[in-house]
Amino acid sequence: MPSDPRPIWLLQFEANSELSLRLSQLRLGQVESEGEWPVERYSQQLRAGDTLLFWATGLGLIAVGQLLSAAYLAEAEDPQSWHIGFKITGLLPEPLPRQALKALPTWSQEPFFKRPQGRVFKVSSEAWAELQAHLPDLFQPQGLPTPQKMLDKWAEKIRQQGLLLPKQTLYRYHLALTSASLVILSGPSGVGKSWLAQAYAQVSGAESCLLAVSPHWNQPEDWLGYFNPLEKCYVDSPASLFLKRASQEWNAARRDNRAAQPYHLILDEMNLARIEHYFAPLLSGLEIMRRQGAAPLWLGGDAPVSLTPNLHVVGTINLDESTHLLADKIYDRAQVLSLEAAQEDICALLDGLPYRSVLKETLTCLSPIIPLSFRTCKDILSYIESATQLGLTWQTALDQQILQKLLARLRSSDPTLLNRLNQLADLLPETDFPLTRKRVSQLIGQWQREGFVFGH
Repeated sequence: MPSDPRPIWLLQFEANSELSLRLSQLRLGQVESEGEWPVERYSQQLRAGDTLLFWATGLGLIAVGQLLSAAYLAEAEDPQSWHIGFKITGLLPEPLPRQALKALPTWSQEPFFKRPQGRVFKVSSEAWAELQAHLPDLFQPQGLPTPQKMLDKWAEKIRQQGLLLPKQTLYRYHLALTSASLVILSGPSGVGKSWLAQAYAQVSGAESCLLAVSPHWNQPEDWLGYFNPLEKCYVDSPASLFLKRASQEWNAARRDNRAAQPYHLILDEMNLARIEHYFAPLLSGLEIMRRQGAAPLWLGGDAPVSLTPNLHVVGTINLDESTHLLADKIYDRAQVLSLEAAQEDICALLDGLPYRSVLKETLTCLSPIIPLSFRTCKDILSYIESATQLGLTWQTALDQQILQKLLARLRSSDPTLLNRLNQLADLLPETDFPLTRKRVSQLIGQWQREGFVFGH
C-alpha cells in the first residue's frame, strides 16, 4: 500500500479519560464524530488533513481520524493551552494491543515504543503503511444525525407527549435558541408555551428550571436571592442556584474537553411583573455574554456568578389585562415567537368523536374572538367523557361546556361579534343546547344595548 505523503500522528491518552469515553459514545451514535484535544509537543507542526491514530493506554489502538485544524490556543491568557480539532473516520472493532503493534517490524523502531512518555508521537509513513495492511475493516462512526433529522426526532417525541404544535414551530424555537440568549414565547393561554419550553429541554438533554413569575416582583432580589447583612451571607433562590450550576457545568466541560450541557431557565408568565424592573441585571448580563462569551452577574458577596454560553433564558407571556406590555429594549434583545393552535391540530383531537362536527364548527365560529387553545379543547373532552360516565348525553355535556369554557371568556366590542353570535344560534338547536341558546340570546341583547359583550 502506498505511503501517505501527509504526516501521521499518534495521540496517547488514558483509558478513563474524556476522550476515551467520547469514542465509546461515538460507537453508540450518541456524540458527534468531531471534537478537540489538548496537545503539547509538535504544536507548530500539526496541520489540517494529517492522519491521527488514537491510542488508549492499557487498551491499544482504538480509532483512526483526521486533523481538522492546525493547533490553536484555546485560551489567550495561557500560552501553553494548545488544542487541535479532529474528526474520527474509523473505529476498530476491537482495540489493537501493544503486542500486536510491536510485532510489526517497522513499529519496533518508532519513537512511540522507544520513548512512550507523552501525548503526541510522530509516526513514519512506512510504519503507517505497514499498519494499514494489517488493519481490519474499520467501523464507520455514524455520529449524530443531521440537524434536520435530529429536530424531526425531537418533534416526534414532543408530539408523543401530547403537545400538537406544528413541526415548523419547533424549528423556529430551536433556531431562536441558537441565535439569542433570551427567547420569549407569546400566545393565548393554553396553547402550550411552557410545555414547549420544558419538552424541548427534556428531549434535547438540557437541564431546566421553571419559575412562575409573581406580580409583586419589582427588583432582582425578589427572585435572584439577596445578601443578608446580619448573617453576612447570600440567601440563594432556586434561580440563583440554577445560574451557579450552569456556570459550574460550563467550567467543568471546558476542563474536561467536552460539550457543556445546556441550561434553560424558564420564566412562566414573564410579563405579570414589569420585566425591565426585576430582570434588568440579567438582561444586561445576557447581552454582554453574547458579545464576550461570559459575563459577571453580581448577586452579592465576594464574587459574581458567571453567565455562560450554555445558559438560555426562555420567557412565556400572555397579552391580556393582567399583564404588562414589553418595553422596546426587551424586544431588541430577544427572539419573540408567537404561538397559536392550528385548526387541523385541534380537529385531530376530535377524530372519532360523535360531536366532532358541531364542536369544530363552534370553535371555528368563535376562534376570531376566542383564540383556539389545546388546554381548553382537552378540558372540554375530559368534561364530556366524565359526564357520559354519569349517564348524561354528549349534547347535554357539550351544551354546558360551550357555556362554561367558551362563552364565559367573551369580553369584546368586536363589530363582527353580533354576526358570530347569530351564526352560533343557528348552528346549535335549542332542543339540544338550551343553556347555550339562552346565554347567546342574552349576549345579543347586551351587544345591542351597550355595544359590548361580557361573557360571564
